[in-house]
Amino acid sequence: MHFFFIVLIICFFIFLYTLYHLSNDDLVIIKKDMPLEGVFNTAFATALIALLSSRIFYVFFHPRPVFFSPLGFLLFPYFPGLSLVGAIIGGSLFLLFYARKEKLPAGRLFDFSAIGLLSCLPFGFLGLFLLTGVSYLAVFLFSFLIYGILFFMFLKIFLRASFRNNLKNGSMGVIFLILFPVITFLSRIIEGFKSFNLLSLENAVLLGLFLVSIAIFLKQEVIGKRERK
Repeated sequence: MHFFFIVLIICFFIFLYTLYHLSNDDLVIIKKDMPLEGVFNTAFATALIALLSSRIFYVFFHPRPVFFSPLGFLLFPYFPGLSLVGAIIGGSLFLLFYARKEKLPAGRLFDFSAIGLLSCLPFGFLGLFLLTGVSYLAVFLFSFLIYGILFFMFLKIFLRASFRNNLKNGSMGVIFLILFPVITFLSRIIEGFKSFNLLSLENAVLLGLFLVSIAIFLKQEVIGKRERK
């Protein structure tokens, strides 16, 4: 499990590196008079909340007696269990709440954070593959490739559309939230089609995230554009 902890640290540094390059000299962030130090402070706070949320969701999805003691809950390298679903939901909610409370460019930070997460997810799945071996080769290979492709799509297509004002700030982050449940469902079907249960607790949360994200995207991009016209 120490190797898993090292993978988390490497992924976080990749996330910060991507965030730095996206935020540096960005006009929206400059207009809000937000220094890079503020961007990184927000990223560190969001990462801590995402880690806590990841653990809470995992315990909620997979309750075990050991998790209900303080040490069992906090020492995740020794009592493993983190939920990527929980990290994304908790981190997203905190980032948007904190940014709006502090009057920061919430949409822009949300977009850049989504791209930063996409930049490190392939390495995270590669680390998990090295940790668990060839048992889930098809799942890890699928996840590694699809998130790598999405990272370049977000950089080359969605980010340019955002710079040209064809996408509102925050829409890239919402697109990620739409795609993440779909990719997760597909990977679980690949892992075991017969055992896949859409109505399991974790899958139900993913389905809810998918539907809510679609509703937000439609409101922001479709209905919003009609109202502006």
